[in-house]
Amino acid sequence: MPPPKPTLARSASSTGSRSVNIDLFCQVIDYFGDVAVTYRLARALKQRKPSLTLRFYCTHPDLVLALHPTHDQQSIALLPYTSASGQAMPADVAIEAFACTLPQDYPLPPIIINLEYLTAESWINDYHGLESFGMNPAGKKFFFFPSFTAQGSLTHGDFIEEKEIVQRHPSLTKKELSVELDLPKSYLSRPWLLLYLYEINETFLHQLLDHFAIIQIGASPTTIEDAWLVKRRCSQAIFDRLLLVADALFIRGEDSLSRAVLAGKPFLWQAYRQEEEYHHVKVHALNDHLADLYAHPDHQHWATLQAKFNRENCVDLAEFFAISTTFFTQMSNAFCQMPSLEVNLLQFIHTKGHHTQAPSR
Repeated sequence: MPPPKPTLARSASSTGSRSVNIDLFCQVIDYFGDVAVTYRLARALKQRKPSLTLRFYCTHPDLVLALHPTHDQQSIALLPYTSASGQAMPADVAIEAFACTLPQDYPLPPIIINLEYLTAESWINDYHGLESFGMNPAGKKFFFFPSFTAQGSLTHGDFIEEKEIVQRHPSLTKKELSVELDLPKSYLSRPWLLLYLYEINETFLHQLLDHFAIIQIGASPTTIEDAWLVKRRCSQAIFDRLLLVADALFIRGEDSLSRAVLAGKPFLWQAYRQEEEYHHVKVHALNDHLADLYAHPDHQHWATLQAKFNRENCVDLAEFFAISTTFFTQMSNAFCQMPSLEVNLLQFIHTKGHHTQAPSR
């Protein structure tokens, strides 16, 4: 549910000239999900602004290494959460992912940013970029919302560049992934479905197996064994390439949704189940926002399936196949053309008094 509205006000800009040093904090609640979102943003910030000094404090650094086995400690310092206490080199900016609590005795910087969860709900427009008074004795604290709008937007990193490469060589990418994931040779003869869900109706899964070679990522929502169903864990880099090369995506959570939207592949999204079924509000908000963003004759069809999928964990497969692929490619084009979250965040920090070179795109 949206939080009660605190007292908020817009902050005036100040000036500065040197590059900003950022501490990003992640307290893991949703296992890989929280790490996937926050470390992706950390990498994107560093890619966009290589001169940043970036420290990533995490309660479970091992999960970062599981998602990113090639983590470069020189580029982004990966540190235990508690090691931020008494830090001898204070940062200019601290980013609290998902309103996490900063460690005790952490030297507060002039700017703290509360980075919230991705949502399409319209109420966030009243909060985004506003100051939360009295919450940072050393300076100021602001709300910042990833969103499906140009002011918040999605993390890009190098995903769009990777997308262009995969689109030029889709067959080669499939062959490479087949080797990396040790997939059956028969998988190259069928369309691929990337399956990453909390739950799925098993009768529906059997229907999917009649059409797809399925690659299921992460924890298993089913006990079905089939020649066309393999279960794998993988790094985030491989996961991204799977998103780009698969023919359809049935995905869950915030990070996967943002990637699916940018990938432009046919997809259905399963929201994280919440108390009082508030997740349905998030699903409908996304559906409504897309309707306002651009017009496509298949939008209502997809929105109806999306709502059904989140109620029943299944849909009519023929109806899913009936949706034009242009609906998804046009959606992707709309969001790929928006400024990225990392650019918006760096620009926001820039205007609040710690100036970096103004980022582009």
